[in-house]
Amino acid sequence: MKGLKVLLVGGGLALVAGVMATAGLVYVAYRVKGKVERAAREVTAEAGASHPSWSRAEAPVRRIDPCTLLTREEASENSPGISTTEDLAGIGDRALMGPVDVFLAFVKGRTGVQIDLSQVPQGRDKGVAMARRIASRL
Repeated sequence: MKGLKVLLVGGGLALVAGVMATAGLVYVAYRVKGKVERAAREVTAEAGASHPSWSRAEAPVRRIDPCTLLTREEASENSPGISTTEDLAGIGDRALMGPVDVFLAFVKGRTGVQIDLSQVPQGRDKGVAMARRIASRL
């Protein structure tokens, strides 16, 4: 019976020590977080919040299709002798197969469709078949 009491007391002390250690770690993490946030506010104030990631209120993201900023000739300059796109006939109003057959894009009326073929085995043939089926349903 005495051994059981010693075991229970020892277990209880170990449990209390574990809880105290955990509470101490949480308190230290809380203090460190507070110091980091204060330092970040000081840096932001000194820099005048010039960097967008330093501000909590972020501006809306402006999405731009980079292809609209280059002509086909300008894009081809970066890979001389290699065609970056290929026109495809019979799919929508206009269709293009991207470099290395990794994507297919087409337009039909006011609808544009992009198909990512980078993970599709025999992606070119499957992509053309999918695009024709999609275009026929638009």
